[in-house]
Amino acid sequence: MISNALARRRRKTVTTMALRDRALAAQRYLASHRLPPEQGRPYRHIIRQGLAIAVLLVIGLLVADQSVAGVRGTLDALGDAIARAMPVPIIDRPAQATTEPVAPNAAPILDSIERVTKNSRLVVSGRLPSFALGGDPRIEVAVNGVLAAAPGVDADGKFQSTVTLANGSNTIVVTVVRGDERASALPRTILFDTLPPTLTLTTPTDGATVDGPNVAVEGKTETGVTVTLNGNGTNVTPDGTFASTIPASLGPLTIDIVARDQAGNETKKTLHVTVQQSAQTASLFVTVTLDRVSAKPGATVTGDIAVSDHGLPVPFASVTVNVGLTTVVRSITDSTGHYRVTFTAPSTEGFVQVTALVTGTNNSNGRGGATLEVTRS
Repeated sequence: MISNALARRRRKTVTTMALRDRALAAQRYLASHRLPPEQGRPYRHIIRQGLAIAVLLVIGLLVADQSVAGVRGTLDALGDAIARAMPVPIIDRPAQATTEPVAPNAAPILDSIERVTKNSRLVVSGRLPSFALGGDPRIEVAVNGVLAAAPGVDADGKFQSTVTLANGSNTIVVTVVRGDERASALPRTILFDTLPPTLTLTTPTDGATVDGPNVAVEGKTETGVTVTLNGNGTNVTPDGTFASTIPASLGPLTIDIVARDQAGNETKKTLHVTVQQSAQTASLFVTVTLDRVSAKPGATVTGDIAVSDHGLPVPFASVTVNVGLTTVVRSITDSTGHYRVTFTAPSTEGFVQVTALVTGTNNSNGRGGATLEVTRS
């Protein structure tokens, strides 16, 4: 009896090992033939039926106390039968796109574009990086979110197109497209402006008779506008105000004032005045000599003011120095008729007039000036 029990226990152990082997084989089979959920759903009932039959047969074999060889043979046959009974459909999977992705740094490199223009037609040009030329790239140029042009790309990666701008602000986006991948350059904002700047003159009035030898011109325009007087630039303050002087001989004088905005729109005005000797005694001759013709914004500038009367120096004359419209100092000349002035250049770029107004001890007067260019370069 003991030997029979040992034999039965040995057969059960072998059977368990056989079941384990078949289970592992089934797992490998199912893993290699796994279907997506939506495709495998129709075969679930077949799989369940096969597993139920397998469980019943194994139980029957154990109860019947089959021999080891019989159990293993039956299990092998069972596994083959289940495999044959479970259909494995052939699934055609769609081919994956082989388009190479466009690297983030493969965006188009744009040529310089004017940020403000008075022309409605804008040329947009540039090139692609050399490593981004493969894969038949194409270019799209969008204006305010709407495709405006699709220029071709030559063998060197260069492209060019002309787009039409709308009045006001325009956002330009240039994109390289290759397959399903896109890479865009940074957006450019272009202002299309056709309106000329305003220009108002306060001094002098057209047809007026003015005192010489230096004629004061004052007025106002818009912020960011440059102003020239007879071709010479003058400083314009942030609020658009400007003031300068023009050296002139006695007699008729024509003054051309031009205001030009960043888009290139211009407003021109012409004044015709007559220059006369000052009603006061204007016998003083005043010269202003700066240590430089240009300076950076905020830089320190020095200069010499010399006052003479018929070639003789005028000591202790009152001196008022204006830089543009700002009075920077009031003082007097020394015993030699000179005054050394120091001031700070304006914070805005442009041309500024440095003017010295002088009054002598005998109430004689004079005026002189020099032009300083304020630039960051």
